Amino acid sequence: MRLVLMIFAALLALGLLIGKLKGGGGDATAKKPAGAIVAALNESYGGPLCVYEGPFPKVGPEVCLHCSTLLDAGLVERISARRPDGAEQRGYDLTAAGMALYDPVAPTANGKTAPGLCFGKARVAQVLETLPPLRLGAVTHVSARFTLQIFDRAPFIYSPDIARLQRFPWLPLAEGSQVTKPIITTLSFGPNGEFIEADPGFRYGKWLNEK
Repeated sequence: MRLVLMIFAALLALGLLIGKLKGGGGDATAKKPAGAIVAALNESYGGPLCVYEGPFPKVGPEVCLHCSTLLDAGLVERISARRPDGAEQRGYDLTAAGMALYDPVAPTANGKTAPGLCFGKARVAQVLETLPPLRLGAVTHVSARFTLQIFDRAPFIYSPDIARLQRFPWLPLAEGSQVTKPIITTLSFGPNGEFIEADPGFRYGKWLNEK
């Protein structure tokens, strides 16, 4: 479905360009207010930067959805334990690096708490650029290039190993910085202006082939 949307977006962008070269027609959609862009970006990318997993240790049949990437990042390790009947159970427990990040009542985006490993909190630092809105049916898409400011930072946020978590592709931060490299995403809004979702994989216009 995303591929179809991207092909349609490319064709539509080409059509708009041809129309402008011929001297007719402009963008049929109104520019999205800057406040709505920032609010949508903060909703999608702001708040606690955590991998919610726990409590630890996790052994036996307990499900550990993120233990594979946490293991790759050096935040958990494999363990084995014996049950009272002598059977061996395998599982995961936190390493020293993981214990430094673990919070049994980590804050979540919806205001609740859950066990997890947290690296800081994010908010939009700057919206560098937005593309003209693209309307497909009743949905309006706006691509934005922006940066995040990371505060309450844990030292691990500067480690290359944080990239192994595959959750925060704009991390690690450069040494001494508190602002991420530029991020591109496409925001989708409903017919009444309500925010639907952010999709970093959907591109159109001049960012169609940019990674």
